[in-house]
Amino acid sequence: MPWKPPSSKTATRDPRLDMIRGESAHLVDNQGRVIATMLLDGEEWVRQLGGHLWWRRWSQPQETLHGYLVFPDGTFYDWVDQPEDLHSTLELLLDNRFEWRGSTYLVRWLKGHEAAAARASFFGPTDPTT
Repeated sequence: MPWKPPSSKTATRDPRLDMIRGESAHLVDNQGRVIATMLLDGEEWVRQLGGHLWWRRWSQPQETLHGYLVFPDGTFYDWVDQPEDLHSTLELLLDNRFEWRGSTYLVRWLKGHEAAAARASFFGPTDPTT
């Protein structure tokens, strides 16, 4: 029984994330203001099934959504969806909507140089997610 979860190299990429993995967008409120920039990527998810100390049992690694919100004042918030919530989050995102803290925002996807600039401003010139 391993103490640590299985290696990240064993996680299977979830094809549902292919449409949004590595994408960025602006979140826009109902008055047309950009409230944050959102960056999306895949993240490995492993759940401890039982045990303690060095006698731990782990679930099979699977991929889920890891998102980052970067606000105009430079603060940020990040989250990792639990695998059972992934379907509903993807439905919203593909409908160009995102719910956060009780509000629903319009998702305006960034493309080309604008998307690259958004990622570089958060991750720096050497983006670890690409």
